[in-house]
Amino acid sequence: MGAEAGLQLAEKLLTATGKPPNDLQRVILERVWQGYRYFEIAAAYGCSEGHVKDVASQLWRSLSMALGERVAKNSLRSALERRLQTERLPSQLPLPENPNFVGRLSAIAKLDQLLAQGHKAVVIQGEGGIGKTTLAHHYLQSRGFEQILELLMAKEPQDILPVERVVEEWLRQDFNQEPGREFGITLGRLKRHLQTQQIGILIDNLEPALDGHGRLIHPQRRYLELLRVLTDWRVCSMTLITSRDRLCEPAITVEHYRLPGLSIDAWQQFFCAQQVSPGLTLPSLHSAYGGNAKAMGLLCGEIWADFDGNAATYWQEYQAQPLGVTTLSNLVVTQVNRLAQLDAIAYRLFCRLGSYRYQAVAQVPSTALAALLWDVEPASQPQVMAALRNRSLVEYHAGHYWLHPVIRAEAIARLPSCGMRLEPVNSTAKRSPLPKRVPMYRLRLMP
Repeated sequence: MGAEAGLQLAEKLLTATGKPPNDLQRVILERVWQGYRYFEIAAAYGCSEGHVKDVASQLWRSLSMALGERVAKNSLRSALERRLQTERLPSQLPLPENPNFVGRLSAIAKLDQLLAQGHKAVVIQGEGGIGKTTLAHHYLQSRGFEQILELLMAKEPQDILPVERVVEEWLRQDFNQEPGREFGITLGRLKRHLQTQQIGILIDNLEPALDGHGRLIHPQRRYLELLRVLTDWRVCSMTLITSRDRLCEPAITVEHYRLPGLSIDAWQQFFCAQQVSPGLTLPSLHSAYGGNAKAMGLLCGEIWADFDGNAATYWQEYQAQPLGVTTLSNLVVTQVNRLAQLDAIAYRLFCRLGSYRYQAVAQVPSTALAALLWDVEPASQPQVMAALRNRSLVEYHAGHYWLHPVIRAEAIARLPSCGMRLEPVNSTAKRSPLPKRVPMYRLRLMP
């Protein structure tokens, strides 16, 4: 692409956003295209280098939003060339669509926003089956990265590959370059590629490499060195990390995005595409499983296989036991088992939280959660609540907590493991503020 075509495209994109370039921005675009440095542009225009950098920074942000990918001084030319090539190939075949990918326009817009703001690494956090990996794959494949590097963490900590082998494999297979003898040299070679190319990186299923405090476990501490490179402000790459647990490493800066469940409209769209008519049961199904993407697919398969596509009959069978289907149960069980293994106190709080009657209260305030921690020192209670929030098992907003019915069913089933049980209470008691149809329970210590 020639300079004239590139600059015309840049001006067209900026004008379409409602912010056409001013004289200095045009000069910056032209001179950066020609390889000039900021101090040289400042001298030619007759202003300070700092002013040129400030104007250029805003210019790159605007172009990033217009192009849907990260744009910086050293990537301007390649970004515009990719867009022009796309505009010249209207007949190019689109990426194959994933039929299970529905209802994520707002999530894609959020990732675009974080990229435009200059974030280098985003942790997509959420419970199992919510659609973290599907979203990450779709985003990276649809944003025109020159290359995509992937790292799938093993499910068991002892099976996780050493970071040295991962980076060496990337260099050899993806960049046709030999690694160095020392890991620091190898990382330096990777970093140079990330500084000159638009690279998308996916680190999938990070939580097996994290301990109970959200930090990298001792055998895998060297992954921190890789994360420092990936979060360096000078790289042109974007890294998406999927995890059920929050990453809490003070030495690196990452942005966390808690992926919500799919909307009821997305469920309706998916069920119709699968030729399953949920009818009046859809709100109940959607609420019970919290809009979980994998549950949505499993439910459709189960309804077709065992109930001839009749969702109402399925729900009549399973509404009292929403975890009755083994594949659905596994979405929750493995995550709760991990919580029990890593943090016994947060696990007890999780189980006790299931005792609240969510038919009567939609959300539980922090003070009510504190009441469930009667055996924990008050000074330590906020840390326990934060630990539970970081596990993606409990929903949280503005100081209030709640469990989706499927999660709550697992919490109640595990109460005996904490030495407790739910005891029915006569709901006709004079002091009961609840309607008669709402069952009441009392949390009791087991003898």
